Amino acid sequence: MVRRAAAIAACAALVPVGRLFMDRAAFAANATKREESSRVASRAKELADKWSQVESVGGAEMATVKNVMSLVNNRAVWADILTEITAAVPRPAPELAKALVERNAASLKAVPRNQRAVFRIESIQSRYLADVGPILRDTGNLGRHAGELTGVATTGRPAASAFSPGFGGPQGFAPPTGIGGEDLAGSNFGGGQPAAPVVESTGETAQRGFLVRIRVISPRQGADNFINSNFIPALNKVAPNAAQPIRLYAFQKAEVTRSTTLFNDPELIRRIEAEFAASRAADTQLAPVPGQNGGNFPGGFQPGFNPGAFQGEGGPMGVGEDLAGSQPGSQPGFQPGGFNGGVNPNDADSDPEDPRVAAFKDKLTGEDVRSDQIVDVMFLIVLDPPAFVPPAEAPAQ
Repeated sequence: MVRRAAAIAACAALVPVGRLFMDRAAFAANATKREESSRVASRAKELADKWSQVESVGGAEMATVKNVMSLVNNRAVWADILTEITAAVPRPAPELAKALVERNAASLKAVPRNQRAVFRIESIQSRYLADVGPILRDTGNLGRHAGELTGVATTGRPAASAFSPGFGGPQGFAPPTGIGGEDLAGSNFGGGQPAAPVVESTGETAQRGFLVRIRVISPRQGADNFINSNFIPALNKVAPNAAQPIRLYAFQKAEVTRSTTLFNDPELIRRIEAEFAASRAADTQLAPVPGQNGGNFPGGFQPGFNPGAFQGEGGPMGVGEDLAGSQPGSQPGFQPGGFNGGVNPNDADSDPEDPRVAAFKDKLTGEDVRSDQIVDVMFLIVLDPPAFVPPAEAPAQ
């Protein structure tokens, strides 16, 4: 028994030794694989280091490229805004629109001038405001803030920026001469506008936007009421909705702030008369002299003067374009200026050849345009308005 136990103990002692020799043999057999794995790992690290270097090269250049590309973001916002405004303008009846396009004076005159539902945007003026919140919170007539269009602050905030996108001027789309801040007395919508109260900031985040005034001219009697019932609601609908829950802008607080006739607007009267006189003088200077340069023609050249465009037929110094086929971004014609009462269009003794009368003849129909109505519409364009939130469903009964 003792010998057997000794033999077993000797065998047990030899097992670890054998295992050791076997592991050493296996390790030595895998030397080639270990060397290959080491080379692969080294190569991978080398490539990873090189890729890190490539990623860091050109960072400044890429930032410049991204910044330049961002300059075109939302570059069509004002084009879209003008399209929205134009689309909101009431359209004339198909027969009247056809007559305007074809320049058919007989068809136009078949409808009395004061019944023609033709509406022309004579000018658009706007001014960027860093915060339109105070004006939004003012419950009074928006016309009280007309001074903002010329940079006169009417709220408890810094004066407006000089940046003024609109139509026709050196600052973006702004008109070449300001028409903001005039007396709003005589309006059929509340008479003269009192000065706007100071509306202090509430500490909320500033809401960027534009204050906009659109001047519409129409021969239709009661054009102000028609605009108030049709144009105003169409403008106020431009906002985030179920179909477009996120929009770059929204039109708010659109309202008629002034309504008068051309005859009762001395600034427009004065400007039209002055430009008509200048056109007459230009005609005289350009008229051919008989016998010179083969010229023996009666009368003078017509250098493109278009009196009477309040209807779409061409007009005093080319006022606007007919909205039945206008293009957004077209330049408005004249700008108001000066003071002169002109000649009363209802005066039966008015001389048709009197320059003060001829200046206001419709180019196509020959009608007097001084009874046409001028309507000012003001509204706010709120930039980055809150997204549309659908109304909560009523709980089931």
